[in-house]
Amino acid sequence: MAKIKKGKLIKKVQSILIGNQQARDDDRLLSYLIWKDECEGNCLFLEEYVYGRLTSANSITRARRLLQEKNPSLRGENWGKRHIFAEKVIDDVQGELFGK
Repeated sequence: MAKIKKGKLIKKVQSILIGNQQARDDDRLLSYLIWKDECEGNCLFLEEYVYGRLTSANSITRARRLLQEKNPSLRGENWGKRHIFAEKVIDDVQGELFGK
């Protein structure tokens, strides 16, 4: 049981995102799959996590964001919806502020 180093983490996350479309939109599932692999089916999760022997959820999420930013094919369905909504909010705010 050991944390994954940054370079290997990015490769592991990429592998999961390619093989599991649901993990593209679900950080909890993605973290679970990483931790399951790290534990090799035999760990006391809370103890391992608290003492820093498992990769942090934040590191896993950052790796996913980096990969999805650079590789659109790894993006889930929520990514597009979120960005379309963000554009609408920006337009609405600009309209309110600048009378457009």
